[in-house]
Amino acid sequence: MDDLVTVLERELTSGSHVALGFLAYEFAPYLDPLVAVCQEPAPLPLAWWALVDLQDVEENQPQSFAPGDSLHCSLSSQEFCQGVEAIRDAIGAGEVYQVNLTRRWEVEFSGDPAGLFQQLAGELPPRFSFFLQDQEQGWALLGLSPELFLKRQGQVVESWPIKGTWWGEQPARAGEKEQAELAMIVDLVRHDLGRVCEPGSVQVVAPWRPVQTRDVVHREAVVRGELREGTSLRDLLQTTFPGGSVTGAPKLAACQRIAELEPVPRSVYCGAFGVFQASGDFTLAMPIRTGYVAGGRLYFHAGAGIVWDSEPQREEQETREKVRSWFQALGVES
Repeated sequence: MDDLVTVLERELTSGSHVALGFLAYEFAPYLDPLVAVCQEPAPLPLAWWALVDLQDVEENQPQSFAPGDSLHCSLSSQEFCQGVEAIRDAIGAGEVYQVNLTRRWEVEFSGDPAGLFQQLAGELPPRFSFFLQDQEQGWALLGLSPELFLKRQGQVVESWPIKGTWWGEQPARAGEKEQAELAMIVDLVRHDLGRVCEPGSVQVVAPWRPVQTRDVVHREAVVRGELREGTSLRDLLQTTFPGGSVTGAPKLAACQRIAELEPVPRSVYCGAFGVFQASGDFTLAMPIRTGYVAGGRLYFHAGAGIVWDSEPQREEQETREKVRSWFQALGVES
């Protein structure tokens, strides 16, 4: 039996539709069984794709929403800081170089998720904003990502990994730390793309550039390569998913640490969402600054890249700074 990715690629090449949807972070073992993920059930499917004609898509006016006032986090501030120290111990033992540690907030939610999405997006939505709702299954995805996971145009493929975060005035030492954090992930992305690209074609087009979001500033790089002839969608995803910026390095070891330290699944967060064209071209965003509504609850996540010189309290604060707009929109305390 063909897997989902193979079927999706075949359906696209046999028609003129586009596919909209997502892959959850926990879809990774279906591409590479060596990737460790949390085994707890997630609120959303592992994957969801719809073949659509964009001319048939209708726009509806968003309605009001109402959040609850009891916000729960999967890792308390103390538990998150303990996770940072555990990762630093693993780095000191030479087991990993960097691990992306994340946590999830959840709160009761009623009303229209599109209303919250519209409020969060504002007048200048993030460049990879994405709202998707399946009313039959009873969930909605609110994607406000600034990060490109993968983009393919013909045989050219690009990834724009984001690492390094600051807010307010950036100390000089923090700048060095954030750049080192990004450099590790750029090397990982180059390695991943190098497995499916023509030898010598993978290049770092931009070593780093700033990305301003509503709440924080990031550093991002641009990595580009030329795919080998005959590279399938499954080949490409198998070598790159999940993205290095949300795992760490080495990837398999980082994923193992994540599975051990994070008590809840990431679901669509840190997976991929976007659009596939019938031509084979596609754009997949990295679902950071991304939430989802299911079963009368809203879930949203944030994380931080942990390296040897990470300071636990600052990394914990970073996770809250990244979703400060979510707290404000919901009218709840962080």
